[in-house]
Amino acid sequence: MGATWTSKQFEILCKLNNICQAQGINLYLFGDTALAAYRDKTLSDNVSVCIDAADVSRFINAVEDSLDEHLLLEGMHNNGRYPKLSLRAYDPETIDFNVANYLLYDNNCIHVDVEIIKHIPSSKIKRTALDLDYGLYKDSRKELLAKSKKASGKKALVKNLLMKRMHNKEAKCGADTFAKEMFFKLINGYASDEKKVEIDKFKLSSSMFKKTTTVEIDGVSFLIPQKSEQYIQKVSGFNWINAETKAYSEDDSKFREVEFSWAQYKGRIEGILPDEYFDLLKKSNSLGAKHQKYHKKITDYYKILKRTDVRIKLWKKYSPIRDEIIELLGAGKYEELETVLSDYIDALREFADMKLGLSFDPDIFMAAKQVLVNKGESEAADYMESLIPQAHKKPLRIKNYKGEYIN
Repeated sequence: MGATWTSKQFEILCKLNNICQAQGINLYLFGDTALAAYRDKTLSDNVSVCIDAADVSRFINAVEDSLDEHLLLEGMHNNGRYPKLSLRAYDPETIDFNVANYLLYDNNCIHVDVEIIKHIPSSKIKRTALDLDYGLYKDSRKELLAKSKKASGKKALVKNLLMKRMHNKEAKCGADTFAKEMFFKLINGYASDEKKVEIDKFKLSSSMFKKTTTVEIDGVSFLIPQKSEQYIQKVSGFNWINAETKAYSEDDSKFREVEFSWAQYKGRIEGILPDEYFDLLKKSNSLGAKHQKYHKKITDYYKILKRTDVRIKLWKKYSPIRDEIIELLGAGKYEELETVLSDYIDALREFADMKLGLSFDPDIFMAAKQVLVNKGESEAADYMESLIPQAHKKPLRIKNYKGEYIN
């Protein structure tokens, strides 16, 4: 059986894993890849890993020194249009094409995303300077796709002036040189022993990465933090046990191919007119934004209605055994409590991912919270409690059709 895009991704992942092991670099599975490996022992459709900012230069050199023609890197360090502070490890003899963003990459090939573990400076001055540089860089690369109009307002005026200054500097030295200098400036700024770290959009503690363990995919071991479930919960949500990983499906605008190279395909699409494409993209984005606005309203109402339904169902289930739950809590029988309250705890996780709190009885909630605390999930338990509306911190009262309380 020939290679598939899944097997090609796994091949790239294994090569990176071997290189990092030889160099003493910790390469962690990240995002859906960590979730799928830990929970399902499989590979996700979109593969991502992460490395510490302090290891990035050594990682780039190690991959280049491998002299593997089927393992190359792309990032801000060698592509002036690259959209963010990360890397792509790719096989140039393949294709991973997406019409929505292909202009940002020199090599639209099957790849593994390498995210950077950024240590956030405790100094507000340093943090603000890095955030400003990185924010302006990302916005300037978005302009390449969206060609958006300049924003208005006082804050926007300052931002537009800073953006203009960045564009002038870039024009003098060239996009590639500018992006490369920005890349290493950011890498050096985020390479430290600061306690707070950020990976993509997720904020974690650096202590999470002090100790490691391994998970296996097809008999190959890969690193993840030893506090595996806490790590996965951070990047996949409180309901990670039931969460679905993002599936990849081909359509008219995107596809993956292992039998042909990007270089071959690139020649066929050189006739596409970017201006015409951008005009269509802006119209599509405008309609999409309106759709998202109304869709969010509808889904928000639905989530609240769903919470109401679940509150009543849980109240019906647990109210008759309320005294038993309180007794188990008082006796510290947390394993029995976890079994009894399993439906409620699952619901707490589900609604926490929706940023909604769920309580129908404050004492029963505290019992569920203590179960989570006992499992080492005190941070998650505190967050779930913070989401509960003040009105829901009292026992649920049910009225009949006459408006009379029935409990």
